[in-house]
Amino acid sequence: MSGDLLVQSGKFEAERSTVDEGSCRTGEDGRRAQRSFILFDPPYREVPQVFVSLEAFDFAQNRNARFAAEAMDVSPYAMTLVVYTWCNTNMYVARGSYFVIGQPLESIDQEVDDWWNERR
Repeated sequence: MSGDLLVQSGKFEAERSTVDEGSCRTGEDGRRAQRSFILFDPPYREVPQVFVSLEAFDFAQNRNARFAAEAMDVSPYAMTLVVYTWCNTNMYVARGSYFVIGQPLESIDQEVDDWWNERR
């Protein structure tokens, strides 16, 4: 990347996700996912770099603490932030941040402008 950079950031919070002990099926990991669609305003010229970090969490102490967060389907206009936990984990809360870095889009043609306005 060269030239001016646009940095956008935000926070996320995963909701409570619990499963009764003993209800996980043998041989299945029981992965659960929470998704958030995030629009970039303004959009980027190319697909930007995304960094996701965990800031705080609260898990049941008598269960495994398994957690993952990732940015998926990243485009110059938006991304999906996905938070995972598994069947043998009881998560009460997980909070984090994301940072998006890339070159700003300097002009938007009509087709992209229409796409952008439909999703606001």
